[in-house]
Amino acid sequence: MFVRVFTSTTVIVFSIIMIFINQFDLEINQKIGKGIFYLKGYYEQGNEIVMEQGIGVITIPLIIGFIVSVVVTTISTIRKKQKYGA
Repeated sequence: MFVRVFTSTTVIVFSIIMIFINQFDLEINQKIGKGIFYLKGYYEQGNEIVMEQGIGVITIPLIIGFIVSVVVTTISTIRKKQKYGA
């Protein structure tokens, strides 16, 4: 159950983030996020304009998927214990 919830949540959040960053217009020298939550950057390097995706595109869905999976699994375990009186 944990793996199923984790995978589903991660894929859904990843899809939402990809749609969001593709719709978001960035100016030169602008970034979305910081650190492990860095999603996208757009800057000028010499004569080239460079756009890059950050590690947040992967870490945010994984973190949210893990948290949701732990909460759902905990709630499910508590309900089973209450139902069967263990």
